[in-house]
Amino acid sequence: MGKHLKPQIKILGLLVVALFSRLPFIFAGAGSDADAWRILLSGHSLATTGIYCASRLPGYPIPEIVASFFWIFHTGAGGYWVVNLFTAMVSTLAVYFFYKILAACFPDRVNVNLGASLALAFTPVFYIASTTTMDYVWAITGVLGAIYCALNNERAASAVLLALATGCRITSGLFLLPLILFLLPKNRKVIIQYIGIYTAIALLPFAPLWTQLGFGFLKYEAGGYPVISVVLGRAFIRVWGIAGSFGLLLALMLVIKENGWKVFAKSGLFQRQKDVICFSGLSIFIYVLLFIKIPLDAGYLIPVIPFTILILTVFIKRKSIYFVLGLFVLSSFVLDMQEQKIVIQGSIFSDHTKRKNEMEFAKEVLLSKSHDRTPELIICKAHLPIISVMKLKSNIFIPPEKQFIYEISGDVVKNYYNKGQMTISYLRDCY
Repeated sequence: MGKHLKPQIKILGLLVVALFSRLPFIFAGAGSDADAWRILLSGHSLATTGIYCASRLPGYPIPEIVASFFWIFHTGAGGYWVVNLFTAMVSTLAVYFFYKILAACFPDRVNVNLGASLALAFTPVFYIASTTTMDYVWAITGVLGAIYCALNNERAASAVLLALATGCRITSGLFLLPLILFLLPKNRKVIIQYIGIYTAIALLPFAPLWTQLGFGFLKYEAGGYPVISVVLGRAFIRVWGIAGSFGLLLALMLVIKENGWKVFAKSGLFQRQKDVICFSGLSIFIYVLLFIKIPLDAGYLIPVIPFTILILTVFIKRKSIYFVLGLFVLSSFVLDMQEQKIVIQGSIFSDHTKRKNEMEFAKEVLLSKSHDRTPELIICKAHLPIISVMKLKSNIFIPPEKQFIYEISGDVVKNYYNKGQMTISYLRDCY
């Protein structure tokens, strides 16, 4: 009885640690990413008007629909933690699915599977996203659930979960190709049925945007391409942390040292294990290419994390892999890069401080404008979403003469200024 119960207790412990480790960080607003606040604004539009308005194209309908309940049930002047708590629970489900995938493919290494799942839970970009209103974790949870169901021949459930993941982030649909190639039976009827179920459900959340914009909803404004140092920083420090990036480098060296040229022809693997490794490799390749094309946020690489960890646990010996996984876990708590300086505290603490500071700044802005009826156009840029949400949620009265906008063209600025209609001001870091 004890032998059967022990792994179950370990799994329960893993999930308890994953969930409760997020709770201290869910109370600092929607997140440091302005898009998290835009999701709440989209939810407000749906809750108050019944009209779905995407937070940004191509739309993230499922998180935005869930965010509408944040407004419907009136969670108070704060209450941002409600959606964040849901994200934390979803992230715990992602950790569970990842463990079950590992257990289904490598059932004889319980402790390695637990360590790998813990590493996913505490990889910085995943950990931080798990405490916010952002959609990244929602999407990868659906993907991992789809993979687990496919491995267990629950193909209809797999298609539904992948469709829901696509409704969270449309790029999750890219997993359809590796799923078909490596995890579904080589049976035309099965594949057609899978694609049919997936397509029918995946299209539903985007139907409002389709009726409004047609194929125009697929438009995405990427902006300018960052300098290479920023791209590399996002790909490594922001994803894996400093300790985790060192762990990743060490892991690659160990893979080469322990396997050499045989890394592409590892023996002793069952077909299911080979299929999952091939699936992981192709998925990593696809999402790394996508990030190289649009390297705007470290969160874009969250789909790479579990499959990188999976592959490393296969090709590195157990006595070494625990050290690497430990570095991944440690990376959220110690050492971070802030303003081109290395600081002792980890990224989860730096992000939490940043979130609290941004909320305090937004509150100060609203209070400073609440007793002044001088006509004023306030250009906020990235501060606008958080100011807009806090304006809706707080009891601070803002005179109608005060207009908060994202940005404004030079011609309009001149027009307002020359006519003397209102003062034009900028918040910090806008220009």
